[in-house]
Amino acid sequence: MQTRSLIALPDGGRVRLLALGSEDAHANVANLVCEEADGRERWRIAPRMDELGDCFVHVELREGALLAWTWSCFRLTLDPQTGAELASLFVK
Repeated sequence: MQTRSLIALPDGGRVRLLALGSEDAHANVANLVCEEADGRERWRIAPRMDELGDCFVHVELREGALLAWTWSCFRLTLDPQTGAELASLFVK
């Protein structure tokens, strides 16, 4: 998968939002990846929803918070160290 967006983290790591291909259209896809500064994978996640075809569509670092938006209209606040969901907001 190609990188759609790349976010540099303060600790030297980086978060990649991976672009999806047509083969991913009907599955939840782990298209948000965090890497260490040396390129090793720290975590990889898919949206938690059971919706068919859900994926991450946008990611940004705002005031130290890692925010990720899903196709199913949720904005998640994520822990940049673990990828764990800290908060969720329906934003449709």
